[in-house]
Amino acid sequence: MQAAVPESRKDWPKLAEVAQKWTASEPKVAEAHYTLGIAMEKLNKADLAAKAFEQAFALDANNYDALVHIGLIAKSQGDTAEMHRVQVALANINEDLANEYAELLGCSKSC
Repeated sequence: MQAAVPESRKDWPKLAEVAQKWTASEPKVAEAHYTLGIAMEKLNKADLAAKAFEQAFALDANNYDALVHIGLIAKSQGDTAEMHRVQVALANINEDLANEYAELLGCSKSC
């Protein structure tokens, strides 16, 4: 996979380029959008990262990693409603994941 090398080298601009091409050529592949989200997050482009993670989750409703990233971005932006939405979505996948998420974000039992 072309994304592995730039990711392992932490070459975020190159990873973004590869992931953008990947999402264009395979728009229904959740991992492509997730990879784009990672690149955008590392490039401090939170809005673009959140969109990519949202698309990854839309394509794979069990992609809890994408949800956690969406929640972390929401926390950095002070968006408590989005933090809560993510926790509810995680609880629908697995209650333990939702609890770990709440702990990660520094919430009590609920964000």
